[in-house]
Amino acid sequence: MMMELVGYRRRLAAIVETGLSGPFRDGRVGLEKEALRVSPAGTISAKPHPLAFGSALTHPYLTTDFSEALLELITPPLADEGEVLGFLDDLHRFVLARLEGEILWGASMPCILEGGERIPLARYGSSNAARMKTLYRRGLGYRYGRTMQVIAGVHYNFSFSEDFWTGYQALMGRLAREALGETGTGKNQAGDLSADQAGKQCGSPVAAADPSGPNTGPGSGGSAGPHSAGPAVLLAGATRSGGDRLMREWARLAELAAADAGHFRSEVYLGLVRNIQRYGWLVPYLFGASPAVCKTFVEGFVQEAQSGLEPFDDHTFYYPHATSLRLGDIGYQNRQEEGTGMKANYDSLDAYVRSLSWAISTPCPHYEAIGVKVDGDYRQLNANVLQIENEYYSSVRPKAVVDWLEKPTQALRRKGVTYIEVRSFDVNAFAPNGVEPDQLHFMAAFVRFCLLADSPPIQARERRAIDDNLLLVAHRGREPGLCLERWDGQAVALRDWALEVPEAMGAGAALVDGGLAAGAGGHPSPGPCAASLARQRAKVLEPDLTPSARMLAEMRERGESFFALAQRLSQAHRRALLSRPPDPERQALLEELTGSSLLRQAQIEAADDLDFDTFLARYLGPSDSS
Repeated sequence: MMMELVGYRRRLAAIVETGLSGPFRDGRVGLEKEALRVSPAGTISAKPHPLAFGSALTHPYLTTDFSEALLELITPPLADEGEVLGFLDDLHRFVLARLEGEILWGASMPCILEGGERIPLARYGSSNAARMKTLYRRGLGYRYGRTMQVIAGVHYNFSFSEDFWTGYQALMGRLAREALGETGTGKNQAGDLSADQAGKQCGSPVAAADPSGPNTGPGSGGSAGPHSAGPAVLLAGATRSGGDRLMREWARLAELAAADAGHFRSEVYLGLVRNIQRYGWLVPYLFGASPAVCKTFVEGFVQEAQSGLEPFDDHTFYYPHATSLRLGDIGYQNRQEEGTGMKANYDSLDAYVRSLSWAISTPCPHYEAIGVKVDGDYRQLNANVLQIENEYYSSVRPKAVVDWLEKPTQALRRKGVTYIEVRSFDVNAFAPNGVEPDQLHFMAAFVRFCLLADSPPIQARERRAIDDNLLLVAHRGREPGLCLERWDGQAVALRDWALEVPEAMGAGAALVDGGLAAGAGGHPSPGPCAASLARQRAKVLEPDLTPSARMLAEMRERGESFFALAQRLSQAHRRALLSRPPDPERQALLEELTGSSLLRQAQIEAADDLDFDTFLARYLGPSDSS
């Protein structure tokens, strides 16, 4: 049994016992999805960002990423996952209806490329802020090459409600005192709640989640059968057996619970972030959809990686058991990370901010060699380890809503962590909008598991294991017998660990679902989160069910290159999306924002009263709170 389950089960049972189940279910989800505009010939678009989309500088839902051709479609944070996907659908419909002869590329790895110099940088107008955004991208091109920057992905944003945080802080204070023996009575420290009582307070029976015991329920994916135990029963035998590490975790939580609300929320979010890193390799295994890449992507880019890739056909490179090349050695990487010693520290909010602040203020010899302003022309914002905080690539980030021209570190100091951003999703090549509902149902259970599971600081050995695990799964995730490394240095088969974690998530998933809903004929059926866990378990048992394996299988069956597969699916997605009308209210909103965003851009340009050098120096200079 994973040690982390001791604390997880205890907290979950207490949430049910104290009536915090409703706020625990509540949460807001937002999505950011990138997509290349591609010409009819299958090359990256050379056309500017269409005016029909509004201003890329100021539009809240339609902007560009690195390239002028790399669209970013952003949903607002919404409480209903169906609404989130509906909004993303309508963003696609709005864009597709206004593209002239182009398509949106429906895969993470890009279309045919004709060299990095042919990739246009995103442009945002003539204002100082717009010029700075473009210059930052020029710097990325010099540092990493433009080719890497046109890989597309999906970012999953999540936050809990304030009602949850208020109740959870009080609950953690009580549980921590009990665990440390300050108020313990020798009874089951989750309380004396029976399985029946737990089930009633959830709305129905709660799924068992013990990976060490027999599987229960239909598909054994977290759904509950008639004899499933509630969270309190799962705590039977859960003692202080986790040792010093576990007791240090309870001591840390006791200290946090006594702090102010903002500090508590930030530090618990950081614990969630650490656990997403620990278990985040599951995301590319289950949902990775970039096992292959067009040869034009690799040629002239990362030659050392090319030797490891295998030819799939005359036009495609791949790894036979890859899940996500996007997260691998030809994907997003801070290439000077090891040489500079840069590694974000997630042990606390202060440590995280200090590690990023060091990186954006410390020169890097490799980048100094590029030059900053050469012959009167800027090449990058500065020659520091990171130009700005956003340059640090990671699978998950703690975030705060940033005001206009505010640095992310400033926002974190001022507001604390207000949401998290999971950045490890590939574009789902089989979904018209790049995201399937199953992914959101899984994440709903996953983020709550990561919140409740014990999350001590990450030591150096575990840090290396986290990085190695993610890379191994990206390159070889479907390889039979592949082993990963746990926090304590012990090797574990990916298959075994990948069954343990979703199984452990089952009780929390049933709680998020509100219990089991009545199915056809009055027989119980799992809710969407529990059903998703069952499907993810099936992918572990049958790796051919994963999106990465399905892509390679279709390519083999049809005799297609990666490019041909992605182009065919992209055209099919366009037809599917445009076959249904958009929501009238969302359509009206997007039409309104087209005009208002262009007006806002013009106002920003008119208000500039500084030369660019002065503006840049002020922005990049130390903040008052540094």
